[in-house]
Amino acid sequence: MDPGTFSGEKAAALAELGVTRASVGVQSLDDEQLQRCGRKHTAQEAKEAIRLLRSVGLENISADLLSGLPQQSEEQLVSDLHELVAWGVDHLSVYDLQYEPGTAFGRRWPVAGETGRPGEAAAAALYETTHWELEKLGFEHYEVSNYARFTQTLLQGPEGGAAGGVSSRSQHNQIYWHGAPYAAYGNGAASFVHSIRASRPRSLESYCRWVEAGGPLEGLELDTSQRDSRADALCETTMLRLRTMEGLTLQAEDGETERCLQAIFGALEPWQEAKLASASFADGSLATPYQYLHNPEEGPAAEQRGKRGQGEQMRAG
Repeated sequence: MDPGTFSGEKAAALAELGVTRASVGVQSLDDEQLQRCGRKHTAQEAKEAIRLLRSVGLENISADLLSGLPQQSEEQLVSDLHELVAWGVDHLSVYDLQYEPGTAFGRRWPVAGETGRPGEAAAAALYETTHWELEKLGFEHYEVSNYARFTQTLLQGPEGGAAGGVSSRSQHNQIYWHGAPYAAYGNGAASFVHSIRASRPRSLESYCRWVEAGGPLEGLELDTSQRDSRADALCETTMLRLRTMEGLTLQAEDGETERCLQAIFGALEPWQEAKLASASFADGSLATPYQYLHNPEEGPAAEQRGKRGQGEQMRAG
């Protein structure tokens, strides 16, 4: 939800309807950053939206942040993370901003490393900083862009205690990543049922006409590739599951599936050589084990810290 258009009345209405989880589009807690991004809300309005949700009994609150913003510093991002956690947010989606050609961001900041747009190494450093900072704050990095508060517990059993925990993972998002069926409502929304993706009319006007007509099948945009193509289905499953820290294990049931899995394994080889992924293929089974970032003292974040330290030494000298 947009903090700039939120109100106590809306919060109360959501609670009355039985809503138990809300996601707030914070994006940044720096007002200058928000203005540069074209956002209409302020950091104070984001804080107020979270307060209002809590005041009506919604405890399961997620916040969206952007990393890799123009002129964004590591210190600024870390401050945002700490502040949101202090406000009681249990789930964070931190998206690495992509400067796509033809978009407002791409036109305004066309060249990486110039005019405040971070280069690839700087963006990677912000990503890693987010991972390690939230891990220290008790969050698990369970998907490429998603972090959930994890509360460790000691489970008592007949043979003594065992480590366990309670996570605030988004059940909603995990449906997408695990390829489970889901229904969607609203203009432009897409359902996924029986391996068919069905999108509603995109404009509000055409969507309302479609609803008034009884929601006829011919008014939907259908994508049957997941049903009709074994290769497409396996590629999408692999892409989505590789976003999660658990990875995936797939067992071929026939020759066609085995060939598809072998092709996917081959495509992963460059990433394995760069030590950015781990996968194995044997007896028709493709497995990618638990994915995790490397040592915090290595990689882009550590390199960026080293460069800043060298620069500070040079200025001091």
